[in-house]
Amino acid sequence: MSGNGRNSRETRRRLIESACRLFAEKGYRNASISDICLNADTNVASVNYHFGDKKGLFKQVWQHGCDAAIEEYPVCDSKDETNGPEAHVRSFISASVGRIFDCGAAGCFSRIMAREMAEPAGRPEGSQEHILFSERRALREVILRFLGSKGTERQADLCMLSIVGPCLLLILQDPLGRESFIDEKPDPENLEAMVDDFIRFVLAGMHAIKVSGENGKDEDFSLEE
Repeated sequence: MSGNGRNSRETRRRLIESACRLFAEKGYRNASISDICLNADTNVASVNYHFGDKKGLFKQVWQHGCDAAIEEYPVCDSKDETNGPEAHVRSFISASVGRIFDCGAAGCFSRIMAREMAEPAGRPEGSQEHILFSERRALREVILRFLGSKGTERQADLCMLSIVGPCLLLILQDPLGRESFIDEKPDPENLEAMVDDFIRFVLAGMHAIKVSGENGKDEDFSLEE
């Protein structure tokens, strides 16, 4: 590869990384092309050359972040019989939380998605985002299998809510500047402990629902004795 070709690829990489950080920090509308280029040590013409315009750059950043989330924090295959329901739930939660607190492109993607939910700028089409949605559909099917023949669609949906809801809260709290219930970003050891507590809480609830169904009950659980 010629020197010019290597320089062109390097410029493109720097632009994507700079835009990833700034879109996550400021959102699509507030992240200016001039700031992105300044951080990437290049000029506006390079954005036009590599991506066409800001929207084209945003599409590549979205794809880059989504790819990183899927590749760096994979969820185990729900159709693999060696992975039981509990293992799949663990895998989904670990991957979801890992993506949120990641310091690289996967973490940026989580924050970009949070901003897109709060301030829609038009999420790009044609990305691998459908894989993230398929992960959630697969999780719901795993939960239904775990609950057994007595389990209901409503119970599966509520179990899904108990898993996805806290993950969305973790995504939304930081980039939007809202009051956080986590004082500071957890270090790897504390993060692992938080994930373990999260998993135990979810699995305990799922087990309680399953046992209730097997006993012919559809109880509203209470903390009162």
